Amino acid sequence: MPPNFKVALIGDQGLGSGSRAVLRMIKEEGADMVIHSGDFDYRDDPDGWDQQINETLGEDFPYFASIGNHDIVAWDGYQRKLRERLARTSGAKCTGDLGVNSFCTYRGLFFVLSGAGFISSATTSFIKDALASEEAQESLWRFCLWHHNQRLMQVGGAVDVVGWEPYEECRKGGAIIGNGHEHSYSRTHLMDSFETQSIASTSDVLHVDEGKSFTFVSGLGGHSIRDQNDQLAGNPWWAAVYTADQGADYGALFCVLNHDGVENRGYCYFKDLNGVIADAFGVIVGPAAEIPEASSFVPAPILNREIATHEGDRAELAALYHATGGSNWTNSANWLSDAHINSWYGVTTDGNGRVVRLDLRDNRLSGVFPSGVGNLVNLRELLLSDNRLRGSVPPALGSLDNLTRLELDDNELTGKIPSSLGNLTSVIQLELHGNRLTGTIPISLGNLTSLISLRLAAGNQFTGCIPVGIADIANSDLADLRLPSC
Repeated sequence: MPPNFKVALIGDQGLGSGSRAVLRMIKEEGADMVIHSGDFDYRDDPDGWDQQINETLGEDFPYFASIGNHDIVAWDGYQRKLRERLARTSGAKCTGDLGVNSFCTYRGLFFVLSGAGFISSATTSFIKDALASEEAQESLWRFCLWHHNQRLMQVGGAVDVVGWEPYEECRKGGAIIGNGHEHSYSRTHLMDSFETQSIASTSDVLHVDEGKSFTFVSGLGGHSIRDQNDQLAGNPWWAAVYTADQGADYGALFCVLNHDGVENRGYCYFKDLNGVIADAFGVIVGPAAEIPEASSFVPAPILNREIATHEGDRAELAALYHATGGSNWTNSANWLSDAHINSWYGVTTDGNGRVVRLDLRDNRLSGVFPSGVGNLVNLRELLLSDNRLRGSVPPALGSLDNLTRLELDDNELTGKIPSSLGNLTSVIQLELHGNRLTGTIPISLGNLTSLISLRLAAGNQFTGCIPVGIADIANSDLADLRLPSC
């Protein structure tokens, strides 16, 4: 294996701007290969998926993958593309049914590509035999990659599918386990049993050997980002969790193996498109007399990541507090304190310290709605319903390009809906009912093609007509307005 051999590990990719951005980041990070744990493009389009890789990484870039549940319908086409790429990858060798029951070697790395959990009843025995093979025994670095999870080995909504046997066979064989399926990132501590969730060590250097390993889910390849299940995410075996709750963006897990020519030493880090390093840790594989400190070999800029703060966002939050009677809020925990704004009640930030979620619903906010909220440019969710906000809906909210949810219902807002809200093309939920808004509904709202939930009627007194672009939204109360379409 060459020194500092870098592997990018992803899953749940999609076909679009997010997935292409992740592939560009993989290229910019200098990855030597990609291993993709299932769910390729969600469109059953092998040609389009392969073209996306070719245009970003190149036709000969080493790219390996295991099957996901969204790949089954067009699997023959995907597998053909993977076989063609394998034939163009000098030095790579794969044995078995590629991406289903197969193992591969490339540049000193051994890895199993499996359909564990849904594609083959012989998965566990294949994994056991693969890890006992001559190829596996000649490789210090071993990975097991499949798509699905067990419920306790992810932090979202996935259910038991795989069974514990594949996890345990890979642990016994000293292989690192990687999955996708849940659209978030999570990583366990070093484990000596996955089935009983027994933690072997909580060190930030994981000593992987026969009988001890860890698993990760890298499912932020570009398709979507999910919330966490708080109960699952709070389990003690998790060393890192990165979901929509933490403001996660798309990204990849990078593992640098044979660090500086020390064959059994490496490190991994999860990096997203904003440059946020959500996780970083060292890895030692095989027998080792002693385990070095992570700081002795993991690069300091990666290991010593700090939660950034953004003073502009802090100032806008403080202005909101003062404008809406913060001292009388039901819950104002940590507001205006020196604590990181991510700990202020109702505030969620990303790794750059930018506010991505503001949830102050039913919290006794009162006063004129301050326009400065429109300066929180990374906001994805603005949830201020069931308060006593007065004045107009600030036109500045139309600059929040990343906004997906805007809930201002059940306040005391007056005036017209600003036409600038038509710029919020990522919004999927818009709630303005329960106010005293008047005037016509802006034609620009017809641009909101992502909308799946719209509430405008109760309490408001609109005139004119309903823009044709929103007239057919199934989950809406527009019929209650009794206005014609236009």
